[in-house]
Amino acid sequence: MRKRLLSIGLLAIILLPSLVVCAQDEVTPLSLDFAVYSDGNVKVVYTVESDPTKVRVDVELFGSSYSNMVVRDEDGYPLASTATASGITVDSLGAAELTVSYYTSTLTVKEGPIWAFNVTTPVESTVTLPQGAAIFDLSHIPTDISTVGGLWYVRMPAGSLSIYYVIGLPNVQQEAQAAILDAQTYIETEEADGYILTEARTMLESAQSLYQQQSYAEARTEAEEAKQLAASTVAAADAASTQNTLATDAIKRARDEGRTDGLSEAEEALASASQLYQAGSYTEADADALQAAQLASSSKAPSNLMLYLGVVVLAAAASGGYVYMKRARTAPEPAARPAPTTPAAPAEVDLERIFDKYDLRLEDKEVLRFLAENRGESFASEVRDRFDLPRSTAWRLIRRLVREGIVEEVKIGNQSLIRVRKEFQKG
Repeated sequence: MRKRLLSIGLLAIILLPSLVVCAQDEVTPLSLDFAVYSDGNVKVVYTVESDPTKVRVDVELFGSSYSNMVVRDEDGYPLASTATASGITVDSLGAAELTVSYYTSTLTVKEGPIWAFNVTTPVESTVTLPQGAAIFDLSHIPTDISTVGGLWYVRMPAGSLSIYYVIGLPNVQQEAQAAILDAQTYIETEEADGYILTEARTMLESAQSLYQQQSYAEARTEAEEAKQLAASTVAAADAASTQNTLATDAIKRARDEGRTDGLSEAEEALASASQLYQAGSYTEADADALQAAQLASSSKAPSNLMLYLGVVVLAAAASGGYVYMKRARTAPEPAARPAPTTPAAPAEVDLERIFDKYDLRLEDKEVLRFLAENRGESFASEVRDRFDLPRSTAWRLIRRLVREGIVEEVKIGNQSLIRVRKEFQKG
């Protein structure tokens, strides 16, 4: 202690010319803890960083009256202080940290059975509530909430905050309070992620109103239903978002393949789905997105394009036949070739019959369209490449079509040939 005082004295002599100028410098908050007691008194422990070269600093405190105040430095030595309008001035020369502890009764207020703790803080703080207290409401989502030794322990962000609590609740009242707090935390967290939960929030407000009317059982039920409604709304939103992505991909694929007949209706349905989603009507958005995907999947190429493709195919066939016949007149007799290891591919796939008979997923239909475009068969690797599918996803999709009896799998060397079964061939 004597050594410390000598050091402080020496430092004061060296810095004497600047002492008056540095008297009112601010401090930097480090930590803040509140312990609330059942009679409304609050113990405050506030630690700040201070410049050890300053003779004295002002520390703004919480509440309007203080008792049993003690100020210590980082080594635990007590420091002198004097009261100001908003806190204290501490004789802090040589101290790098100051810890101020005191009691105040001006941070809590009680209305009926409900207590309210109100404070504005410059740093994240912890609040410990009294024995037997049950939290009724919070002004903000806590960064942490738990019980320690049977006491509620809440960590709150910096800023203006309020905690509402009651002491000595009967069981049903405690259950209602816990259900309301749980629903409020869940709804606020999901709303922060962008979900629109209007109906769930209205139901939560109804639960809070019932609680204030002391209808605790009804309040508990209403709060539990509010959380369930919020959870189902979030699930509906996620489903609508996924369906929207599938519809967008189906429309792009149809346009890339030239299937533009009926595509405008699909695009209109997708636009409606997007608007409904933005408004929070997630179930309706999911239905419209599904309709958009189905319309895109059933879209067709324009008839004039089909005619053009037919002419091109016929011309190519005629040209190929002419070349073949010309070569046949001059070429020697070819040697006999071995019989094919697999039967010839079907001429055409009856997609309409398959789609009418089976309730297929969108991706199943798209793979069958691809097989039809390739005269009813394709290697599994080609299916994966065409739709950019992981190997496991493609394998499950093909297994599903095999189980349904729509396709068969033929091994050719190290590859799997996927072929539409003969019963779904035309002609």
